[in-house]
Amino acid sequence: MLNASHALQAYKTASRYRSQRDQEADVFRQAIAALKSARNGSPIQQIRALTDNRRLWTTVGDLLRDPGNALPEALRAGILSVATWPWLFAINLPIGVATLFAARALPRTPHAARSFDTLSALLNALFFGLLIVAIDSVGHGELALYSVLAFAGAGLAGVALVVRQLPRTSPLLPVDLLCIPLFALSIATSVCSFTAQMLAYIAMPFYFQDALGRGAVATPAVPRLCLRECWGCDEPQAVHLRWDSADRLSVGYRSPGLRLRVAPGGRTRKLQDILTDAKVPRAVRDHLPLVFCGGHLAWIPGLAVSTEFEAGGAGRAPGPSWHVTMDGAAVRRW
Repeated sequence: MLNASHALQAYKTASRYRSQRDQEADVFRQAIAALKSARNGSPIQQIRALTDNRRLWTTVGDLLRDPGNALPEALRAGILSVATWPWLFAINLPIGVATLFAARALPRTPHAARSFDTLSALLNALFFGLLIVAIDSVGHGELALYSVLAFAGAGLAGVALVVRQLPRTSPLLPVDLLCIPLFALSIATSVCSFTAQMLAYIAMPFYFQDALGRGAVATPAVPRLCLRECWGCDEPQAVHLRWDSADRLSVGYRSPGLRLRVAPGGRTRKLQDILTDAKVPRAVRDHLPLVFCGGHLAWIPGLAVSTEFEAGGAGRAPGPSWHVTMDGAAVRRW
């Protein structure tokens, strides 16, 4: 029976005689087969199959965003974004219609003795609809009269809804529950959290496109560190960090008060001053990836490396170090 090393060597030898396209097709076939076999498998098997599938498509997305990809940019953009953003919102329409039909399969529940309050439902829809239209008109800089009329209509609908619901024992809008401090706090927290999430979810694509001038292809993937063992090399575009720092390395971005140690055990400099001296544009500074070690700034790719974490510093015994790069970022010694 072949041992592990012989099996690995046999696999490498067989791979030499197969094209890259065939090998890539094997990867997709294996992922699809794992999903099919996990359909009736254990929960652990299903989790593993879904995780492998997610990793596969994440890798495909990173390859498509890679500037060195040989595929035409239009084709890569079409793969990453199947349709423009209005169609992404419009997909909710057929999903909603399908949900209405699927609701018929739900178990029937006993109806309340009272009839449905159609007028209150219309007032509720009118209030929120006009309020959203009013806020949208302000955001798009439309006529002030149009915004005022929309806000006024929303206010009238809201007042009418509250007045209609006050005398009812089972109101559509239970305003009296807001008198309970814990309930009011829960509602306020939910509203604020949902609003913040939706604002970020909707605004970020427009920020990348309009403010940063990026598209689906130009938007870079999350920066990743590439580490390998090194006993000393003369590669000018590499940084070498201490051997004991690997498990503490992370990628982050600029925040107030960051400093970099530029002398062994002594002087530090503000990150802001380093970026200013290097003439880094202000628009780029907040998006410049930085490398941290245990919460301390260790490396500014392309600009400077901290003497606290740099390998081969004064007073350190010779030995292996980590040869570190970040997505091919050019590195210059401080």
